[in-house]
Parts: sequence; C-alpha cells; structure tokens
Amino acid sequence: MATRTILTKEQETLYKKSRTVTDFNPRLHQLLDDMKETLLESGGVGLAAPQVGVLRKAVVVLETNAIYRDFSVGASAVHKFNQWFPAFEYHDRWKRLKPGEINLSDAAYTHKENTKGYIWDNKVAPASPGSYMAPTEGVQSVSVRNRVYVKDFRDFCEKHGAKLILISTPSTVNWNMKRHNGIQKLADELNLHYFDLNGPKSPVKIDWATDTRDKG
Repeated sequence: MATRTILTKEQETLYKKSRTVTDFNPRLHQLLDDMKETLLESGGVGLAAPQVGVLRKAVVVLETNAIYRDFSVGASAVHKFNQWFPAFEYHDRWKRLKPGEINLSDAAYTHKENTKGYIWDNKVAPASPGSYMAPTEGVQSVSVRNRVYVKDFRDFCEKHGAKLILISTPSTVNWNMKRHNGIQKLADELNLHYFDLNGPKSPVKIDWATDTRDKG
C-alpha cells in the first residue's frame, strides 16, 4: 500500500463526474488499499476516489450499528412493501413536521453549498464515555440472518463493481469492544475493509463533553 495526494476543493477534478466501475481488477484493489492507507495517514474520517484524483465510483459504506439491529421476517416484508408503495409510509409525513424542518425559501443546494442542506444546531447534550471501549476478548456475535444480509450486500456490490466497506461511527451508547470484535471477525470472514472510529486510536478526536447533541 502507498499514500496518495489528497486533492483540495480548489482543484477542478473534484467537480467532474465519476465513471462507474465495470471491472473489479487488481488495479482497483490497489486503489482501495492505497485509499485506506491514505485515510489512516491523514487522520480523516472518509475518503472518495476523486479525492485522490481517480474518477471512479468505487465504494459503498455500511455503518456497522445497523448490523446488530434485530428485525423479524415480517418487518423485512413490510419494509419491502413500503419500498414498492411508498405512499403508504409517507402519505402523512406532513403531520410530523417540526418548525425547523420547514423551509419556504427557494433553496438551490449544490455540492458547493457549505451546509449541504443541513440545519444549523448548536445544542449540546454531553456524554459520559467512561470505559465504553475498554479492552476485552469478548465478542458480540452477529445473528445468522444479519450475516446473510451483509454477505448478500457484499456480493451485490462486487457484482456491480463496487467495494463494501464497514465503518463504526463514534458512539458511547451504541458501541463497545465486544461489538468491535464481532464486526472485525465478520469483516475477516467476508474479506472486507473495516474502520472503527471509536477508541483512543481513532483519527476522529471527539470531546464527549462538547461534541455530541444526543448524549453519545
């Protein structure tokens, strides 16, 4: 693996359209390995191929807390139904709107818009991290059903020329070392890249007293 130069927002390459990956070959594997090395070296939290000068759509990210969510076959069927007929799920969305979610102005959001459509909120609800990532050999296993879904997800990505990457975002509530060990085991079994942004070695330096709005 090797580190690559990360482009900055002034460079035109970042605003060009990326091409779909059609061949998952050794060159693409090398690119993804280099991107992983570059990300770790830079201390960043995410990296796309265009940021290192390669106009390819190559990566699909799965946040790992979702892998531990328990769901029934019935819930999966309802979700599929709602995908086919979204009106049944969203027809009364207006009833749950909050004042901050309503914008009557003529918004014209682009990739250069600083807020990217997000609403500014400076609310702080401190977390108590304690020893949430304390070392342990324990493993929280992934259910058989969820394991099958992740494997199918990986196979679908590879079939369409993309690489699935697992990422654990920082959370004192949803994450711990047992879950880390479980996802690392799953990643090793499925030959997936895995980044855990929790713990003292994380490139994401969070002050849990000021950098969270939902207590972690």
